[in-house]
Amino acid sequence: MKKICLLSVILMFFIVISLSGQSETRIFDISGELTTIYTLGNAAGEEQLIPTPGDGAYYSTPLGVQKNGYYTVSNLFARLYPVSWIEGYFKFYMIHRTGSFYLPLQMENLNLNNTVNITLDAIYGKASITRALGFEDAPVDFYMKAGRYKAVASNYGAVSNYNTELILDMFKTKTDFNYELGALIPAKNKEWKSLNLALVTNYRFNEAIQWVYTTDGAVPHGGPYPNKYAFQFLSFVKMEDLEAGANKLSAELLYGNNIGGDIFSGHSAGLSARYDLNLGDITIPIGILAGFYERNIDILGHAAVNNAANGTLSLRETLSIGLGTGLLMKTDPVNLEVNLGGTFNMVKHIYRNDLNLAKASLDFLLTYNRLNCFIGGGFIAGTLYDVQWKTRDDADPTKDFNGFDHTFAFANNFGFEVFAGVNLSDFGKFVIGFNHNRGLSLNHMLEAKTEGQVKYKQLNTDWNDNDKLVEAGGLYFKFTFKF
Repeated sequence: MKKICLLSVILMFFIVISLSGQSETRIFDISGELTTIYTLGNAAGEEQLIPTPGDGAYYSTPLGVQKNGYYTVSNLFARLYPVSWIEGYFKFYMIHRTGSFYLPLQMENLNLNNTVNITLDAIYGKASITRALGFEDAPVDFYMKAGRYKAVASNYGAVSNYNTELILDMFKTKTDFNYELGALIPAKNKEWKSLNLALVTNYRFNEAIQWVYTTDGAVPHGGPYPNKYAFQFLSFVKMEDLEAGANKLSAELLYGNNIGGDIFSGHSAGLSARYDLNLGDITIPIGILAGFYERNIDILGHAAVNNAANGTLSLRETLSIGLGTGLLMKTDPVNLEVNLGGTFNMVKHIYRNDLNLAKASLDFLLTYNRLNCFIGGGFIAGTLYDVQWKTRDDADPTKDFNGFDHTFAFANNFGFEVFAGVNLSDFGKFVIGFNHNRGLSLNHMLEAKTEGQVKYKQLNTDWNDNDKLVEAGGLYFKFTFKF
């Protein structure tokens, strides 16, 4: 409640300041989006029940079983420009979904939400210090930003629609009270969109994240370190749309500490870049990303979850490299988009062997403009080869590590998706599709949504401490409306 009150005070501050501006300079705009998906699940029957209950899992309950998935999300965006040097932003967010439980290196945790709640997801004020002082023509615009929002990587190098190469998605601050100081160099000669340097930190600064024990000892590994807190910050340099003739380049460099949400994750660094080669009717995007996370980040599961000693809190030194490229051909009346994405991930663990795993995807989208209709699809390999992940031979035998031994096999970690639909002008689209995703491919879908589909035990597999193989998919119907 205190946080909401503080946000209200910040908002009122900017509104009061706006009264000093001329009325004709005030601009207020509002936009929104609503997406609904319903999936007819493709579980073969009760043999695919998951023994342990979990959010979005197919398991026995007193109320029976649930195979079908649902997903509804709406966003309402509002921007207020009371004077030329102030921006106010609001985002209201509502979601109703099946959800997902957490499996290390396979799936992130997404809470089940059976009630429709509207959340004030983001609210902040941004003020130009330079223009407020009257230096309208200054070459550098220094600004302040404060409020409830999440600072994130721009992921310029992500090209494919599967986002297979998206390895910087954990590069973000908590959605909490953040303060940002930055410098923006706008393009005076239109050669680039902007050059932005900034530092973002949590409002508690050096008490943002609870420390945890990161070695095995007398105190349980992963337990909270009494009265010890770490700070959280994210710094970045971003350049957008640098023009080189008909071609464009965007790039970013990032460094952060204890990023990835409310978890003790140590140092992190990343970069991404995208180069668009324009050949007339054909554009070839080339993207590259690289990221390093010191600890407690499950990059394959897209999660930073304070789960257990055997889960996220035992991961160490993850280094990932992502590559993406494609082809976008625009002709009359057909547009064709084909993308190829892939990553190589090097994951270390406290008491398991190093995990070196590569994944790749291919997707396409064909649009017939005269009828506003499209077809698309793709294939993703969660791993390109079999990789064994097991307890190291030199691990302490007095610890109960359960002799973990799991092989990430290609057959248990691939996915595919096909769909067709109609674009409703600029106001949305309607899609009918089918997907089937297994294991590591579950975090990557095209038109379907991971958190909107029920998860099943993979057919003809065991469910034990070593092997927990999951799949999801089915026939889905999707409608998106924008305004």
